[in-house]
Amino acid sequence: MNPTPLLAAPWLVQAHVAAAFAAIILGLVQFIRPKGSGAHRFMGWCWVGLMAFTALSSFGITGGCRAGAV
Repeated sequence: MNPTPLLAAPWLVQAHVAAAFAAIILGLVQFIRPKGSGAHRFMGWCWVGLMAFTALSSFGITGGCRAGAV
């Protein structure tokens, strides 16, 4: 996997991908750790915030798809 296109992308795209990746990792941690603790609740709210940022930032990504970029 070549990170060059992501590094050349606008800052909003980079932030969107970073938040989505962090949400995936945090979600996996949530499934592994015991449920019900204060840390679990805090991480859950962090996950919600990351997913909200990911969803809202997607509205600002308007570059479209170039032919052959898929």
